[in-house]
Amino acid sequence: MLPQLFHIVTAIAFLLVTCHAWDHHEGIHRIPGLNGLPVKEGTPGLKAYQGLRGLLASHVPKLQEIIKGFKNRIARLERVLTLDGTIKTVGKKTFATNRQEGNFQTALEACKQAGGSIASPKNKGENDAVFSIVRLFNKCTYLGIEEHGIPGEVSSLDRIAPNYTNWHADEPSDIGEENCTAMCTDGAWNGTSCNQYCLTICEF
Repeated sequence: MLPQLFHIVTAIAFLLVTCHAWDHHEGIHRIPGLNGLPVKEGTPGLKAYQGLRGLLASHVPKLQEIIKGFKNRIARLERVLTLDGTIKTVGKKTFATNRQEGNFQTALEACKQAGGSIASPKNKGENDAVFSIVRLFNKCTYLGIEEHGIPGEVSSLDRIAPNYTNWHADEPSDIGEENCTAMCTDGAWNGTSCNQYCLTICEF
């Protein structure tokens, strides 16, 4: 399947480049199917375009079958992970854990490599989703909330003040080197050292 997909992607890329060139060349009609205009006979690349279009059309059923198979596998995997409790979806956001523990930097890198970011609940629903994973493993987890050395002054990792928080009483207190934020096993937030070992939970 992979060689076929490679050829299809290559054909599409070539076709797009050709379309772009035709679209910006004065005096040459554009490609049919894009704006309904015909292409003049004898136009450079016309036969190649027609051949590519035929190649793509012949592979459409196979490509659709491959995509359908991928969607089914992804759906099954999502159901398994949901049942396992390692993945929770709220609105358009999904929270998941790799079951690993580490310090803040380790969690940050793990989430980045997975294509996500460290969990940062923006409302009660999202906080409850993260809490359900924390409660399942009975482990704290780091959140994408930083403290800045001034009591009560915190921000998300992009330096924006959060609109939603769920702090323990008297938090954030900025005691010692508590520059990171963790969700405790009761679902509330607490300032903590960035070197503590907590469960990694990412958002996507």
